[in-house]
Amino acid sequence: MERNESSASGRPRARTLSFQLLGPLEIRSNGEAIVLVRQMPRTLLALLLVRAGELVSTNWLVDELWPDEPPESARASLQNFVCRLRKVLGADVLLTSVEGYRLNVRLEQIDTVLFRRAVAAGRALAAPRSRAARLRTGLALWRGRALEGVSRTPALELEASLLQEQRTSALEDAIDAELQLGYDVELVPELERLIADEPYRERLRAQLGLALYRSGRQQGALDALRQARRTLLCELGLEPSPPLRDLERAILDQAPELAPLGPRAIAYHHPRPPRSVRRSRSRTAANA
Repeated sequence: MERNESSASGRPRARTLSFQLLGPLEIRSNGEAIVLVRQMPRTLLALLLVRAGELVSTNWLVDELWPDEPPESARASLQNFVCRLRKVLGADVLLTSVEGYRLNVRLEQIDTVLFRRAVAAGRALAAPRSRAARLRTGLALWRGRALEGVSRTPALELEASLLQEQRTSALEDAIDAELQLGYDVELVPELERLIADEPYRERLRAQLGLALYRSGRQQGALDALRQARRTLLCELGLEPSPPLRDLERAILDQAPELAPLGPRAIAYHHPRPPRSVRRSRSRTAANA
């Protein structure tokens, strides 16, 4: 969404807004951060963003913002939060109707949309190098845990959980492609970090076992798979799935299909995050 605002020279310039939910909630105007200090307007904005382009009813917003027991002043408070947000975003961005409110933004202005589109595009690519690069481009949009610093209403709790699952699944897909490219040694530290955060993901455990084995560390691979079994049994009461057990057996047998894929002809690098993510300039625009 573009609006006019004054440049340093006093002449109007286009204002481009973007919204980031893949980490602490941020609004950016022409690349510079706008800080919403107060919690309730931040949460309201997050609710509107996860339903961007839709008319969001007043009743639904009240139920989300006050899930236990809305106070008698809930609707008046909601109108106050909307006014605060409108001062930051602009009257042409946050629209009001009899039924509720709507964010008048393009979906491309929201990082969750860009992430999901990048993941879908990456998964559709056949070549592992292109697939890994496209997936990593989407993953580079993440700056922390989804919706950090926002009150977890029922809808936002669900959205945050879904986004985290989609992130981990996309990481697993990217790592699969990079294993096809022979990046075994380089992937081991990343896999170890991911497993520390997601100890019950068997796919990550299998990827670590394979990467260690192909790096010439057969005993390390077996140790990693046996640790996976202990974790699943002791903490969840579950046996490892057949693919994990089959991989352990194949490593013990030094099965030919597990052999390293050979030298890599072309260096592969994870893409850098977009420029807007790398820049750290910020300004406080409102005590909303």
